[in-house]
Amino acid sequence: MIGLRKKIVLFITTISYGVAFTQESIGVVLDNYQPLQGLKLNPSAIVDQKPWLSVQIIGAHTYGRNNAAFLNQSTYINRAEEVSFNENRNKYSGYSDVEIDGLGASISLGNYAIAIHSGARVIANAKGIPGELANVINDETNTPADGTYNSNFARAKGMAWGQVGVTVGKVLFNKGEHYITGGLTVNRLFGFGNANLIINNANVNIANGNATLNNLDGKYSYANFSLNAGRGWGTSFGLTYKKMKDEVSYYTPHSTLYNCGTVNYKYKIGVSLIDVGYINFKNEAQAANFNEEMTTEELEAIYEEGSDATLNPSRTFNTSLPTAISGQFDYNVNDYIYLNASVIQKITVPSFYGAERDNLLALSARYESKWFGVGLPITLQNYKHPQIGLALRMGPLSVGTDHILPLFVPTDIYAADVYAVLRFNIMKSPGCRKPKPKKQKTTRYKKVYCPAWK
Repeated sequence: MIGLRKKIVLFITTISYGVAFTQESIGVVLDNYQPLQGLKLNPSAIVDQKPWLSVQIIGAHTYGRNNAAFLNQSTYINRAEEVSFNENRNKYSGYSDVEIDGLGASISLGNYAIAIHSGARVIANAKGIPGELANVINDETNTPADGTYNSNFARAKGMAWGQVGVTVGKVLFNKGEHYITGGLTVNRLFGFGNANLIINNANVNIANGNATLNNLDGKYSYANFSLNAGRGWGTSFGLTYKKMKDEVSYYTPHSTLYNCGTVNYKYKIGVSLIDVGYINFKNEAQAANFNEEMTTEELEAIYEEGSDATLNPSRTFNTSLPTAISGQFDYNVNDYIYLNASVIQKITVPSFYGAERDNLLALSARYESKWFGVGLPITLQNYKHPQIGLALRMGPLSVGTDHILPLFVPTDIYAADVYAVLRFNIMKSPGCRKPKPKKQKTTRYKKVYCPAWK
C-alpha cells in the first residue's frame, strides 16, 4: 500500500511547494480601476467602469496552503534549508491555485460594456488525508501502530485548463439614485490535464508493519497532460446594486452630459455565481470506480503501471469547475477611500471529478486614484486561517500579496501568495477628448506699389 500512499502525500507536498507562485487576489479584484480583474468575482463590474477602455497585457497569481509541510521560523527571504513536517494532525489537507491572465480588454459602451479575456489555471487540492497515512509516508522507516484505520471522504484532485471568453454587461435599472447592473461571462475551456482520487470509505488493517486493504469504496479519473486533453464551457453571472451620489435617471457612463466620466456611488452590493461549467476529457483519459474486492496490488498497479484490466474504465469523463457563490459590499468613504466586505462560498459536490476552490471571507480597506492605489485586505481562508495582505497599483503595474506577514516576521510558513498585473487604461472616450487647438495662420503683408492719383 506504500506506493499509493506515497503518491497521495507527495500530492500534498507538491501543493506545499506550490506556494512559490490564487486565492482570490482580493487586493486587485475590488479595484474600480481594474475591471478585467473585477469581473472574475462579479461580471457586472465592467458596467459603469472607471476607465473607458482597460487593456490587460498579462497577469499572474499563485497561492498555496497546506497543514502538513512548512518552513520552520522563516521569512520569504531567509528560509529554512529543509521543509519540516507537522505530525500532529488528525487530517491533512492542502490547496494550490495558479492563474495566468493573458491579453484582454474591457470597454464601456454607454449603458453597455463588453470585455474579452484569456488565461490558464491550475487548481490542486487534497482533503481528509488520514494523519497516520501521511506520517508513514513522510518517514517510511516509521512503523505505525498495529490496528485498523478508517478513511472517509478523503480526496485528492487536480485540474489544469485554459480559457478564452467574453463578458457582456448592461445597465438594468436607473432611477433617482438607484442603479442596477448585470453581467454575464461565457468561456470556452480547453482541458490540459486532470487527476482525481476520491475515497468514500477505506479500511486498512496494520499488523507487524504490514498493511492489508479490507475494503475500498471510491473512484478515480486521469487524463494525460495535453493541450487538447478536453473541451468544455464555463459561465459566470453577477448583479450589482449601487446607491449613487447623484441623480442617474438619465445617466450614461462616459458621456459628455456627465463630464465624460462616471458618477460615484455611496455604496454598492453585489452577488454573483462564478465558474459554473464542465470540461469533458477524452484524449488519453480514463475513469472508473473502485470495488470492495480489489486487492492492494491491483490498486497500486493502476497508479504505478497504468494497469486497468480490473476496472474496465470509461475512456471519457466530465469534470466540474470550482463553482462558488459570492457576495460583496463596498462603501465609499470619500471617493478615494473604500471599505469592503466580501465572501466566497464554494458550491461543490465532493464526489464529482474536477477542481475545488477554498471558501474565503475578506475585509479590506483601500485607497484609489487614477494613477495610484493601495489595498489592505484581511482574509480568512476557509473561514479560519487569518491572513493580512498588501496591494499596490502604480500606474500600469499592480503587485501584491494576500499574505504579507512572512515577508517581515519569522514564522512557520504554511502558506504564501503573490500576484502581479500589467495593464493600461484610457479614461476618456474618443468623443470626449478635447481636440488640439489649431494653429492660427499668420499673414505676412508685403509692400505693394500703388500709384498716386493726380
